[in-house]
Amino acid sequence: MRTFQLTGGTATVRFSPTRVEVVSAVPAPWFTTDVDPAGDTTRVEFESDYHRSRLDVWWDGRPRHEVEERDHDDHDDDDRDDD
Repeated sequence: MRTFQLTGGTATVRFSPTRVEVVSAVPAPWFTTDVDPAGDTTRVEFESDYHRSRLDVWWDGRPRHEVEERDHDDHDDDDRDDD
């Protein structure tokens, strides 16, 4: 299991070669949460009026993830990190 701390909240994910499961997604104050397990990639989004945090997780021979932090009136602040 791996826990990701984002501006908009905290997500805990369980990885295996056959499945990626979001165990929990807890938003920070004033953020909402959306979990979308579509296809090979699962997306967790935390969004407020001013900011969006997005986490994409998938298995590609090993656990992989990509984080995007974006203010609604600002440019992207991407962080791609493959474990």
